[in-house]
Amino acid sequence: MVDYSNAEISATRAGFVNSRVTICDFHRMQAWQRWLRRKENNISHPEHALQLMKRLGSALNEGEFEKALEDLVSSEYWNNEKLRSYFETVWLSVKELWVIFHRLEFDVVLTTNNGIEAQNRVLKAHYVKSASGKRSLTSLIAAVVCGYLPDNEKIFHESTMRQSSLYRQYNDTVPTFLHNRPHSFIRHMLRRLVNAEEYTRSDIRAAY
Repeated sequence: MVDYSNAEISATRAGFVNSRVTICDFHRMQAWQRWLRRKENNISHPEHALQLMKRLGSALNEGEFEKALEDLVSSEYWNNEKLRSYFETVWLSVKELWVIFHRLEFDVVLTTNNGIEAQNRVLKAHYVKSASGKRSLTSLIAAVVCGYLPDNEKIFHESTMRQSSLYRQYNDTVPTFLHNRPHSFIRHMLRRLVNAEEYTRSDIRAAY
């Protein structure tokens, strides 16, 4: 998952030939919002235009996508030559990289790399800057292995301890195998368990 950068997309495809490249939803939405709000683009109601554009990205099949596109094309915004040129040239030309139904074949549907970026900012601000000052691969690895990873492991264990059954009583609806885990992990797993109830034995395929 990448930002919308032709250089980044080309480099990813060249380095990982068999991989599928997708554009981060967060950065796509950010790009749309910024473009629509620019005065020189003359969009009278940017939030409404954004809603029409969002429907294309969240389409679950080709039919939904075509209907959403039809609604956008028939709207007043499509009469704006700048928007029409921007959307056709920049986004519709690579719709397979950002429309959600193109990702549904994956076991896990990722929509954003924003969490990774947040971790990257922490690494740069608190570890790389305080390193020896040498901008080398060796100093980066040292900062990750000797500082970043141990500190995050410590934070994980502290969070786990605060969720220990010795400190609090768990709700009966929380399975015992989720006890003594970080709260965010418990919430995540409970949501996944609800989703898992939709599957039956016939949905499970053997892997050889």
